[in-house]
Amino acid sequence: MCRSLAGGWSMTDVEFSKIITKPDNVPITILIFTVGLLYLAGPSIRQFINDERIAKGEEPLEAAESGQSAGVARTWSTPN
Repeated sequence: MCRSLAGGWSMTDVEFSKIITKPDNVPITILIFTVGLLYLAGPSIRQFINDERIAKGEEPLEAAESGQSAGVARTWSTPN
């Protein structure tokens, strides 16, 4: 949300607005906002899927992908 506010606020500057709306820079601007949106939306989608799985009595995706049950703790160690 802060990025959207900062992006909108920066568009109020006339010089910045001229630079960012040039045809060469428009794809870069779209890319920046798209990456920000996907960065925020990706984990949210996974959270909704995990909530649905837990409501059905299934394990979260992370436990299902690793092959471990939810009651087993992972042990992390460094190689010798």
